[in-house]
Amino acid sequence: MSATLSWLDLTSSDREKFRGILDLFSEQGTVDELGLGSLRDAFSDALFPGTSVLHTRLRYVLFVPWLYQALEHRGAGGDVVDAARKKEVELIDHLAATGEDGVIGVQARASLVRLPSSVYWFALSRWGTCVHQQE
Repeated sequence: MSATLSWLDLTSSDREKFRGILDLFSEQGTVDELGLGSLRDAFSDALFPGTSVLHTRLRYVLFVPWLYQALEHRGAGGDVVDAARKKEVELIDHLAATGEDGVIGVQARASLVRLPSSVYWFALSRWGTCVHQQE
């Protein structure tokens, strides 16, 4: 259902006032005027560590580590970043071919900027699933 708004336009000053009011509705940003955002984030991380509203598909918590394990066992060699990107795009293609819902990057495919792994890295490291090892 869409909202409608109508008014009788009498003067140019009335029109400008009304346009100013309408411009207030077009602002896209949010403001944490009371400063409660950091408190909310602290509670969220304490109660649900590593989770985010971006995590809508739990399957990536398994797929991302499996991809990197496969690269490690195969010995990706030089450019792990490019090899991992290629594997993630292949994963998108496979999931899309099976008709799965909610596949990250199903429309952009190879031109995808934010890969599934970038969304899930924090959760994976927080839960101890993927750990960075120093050599």
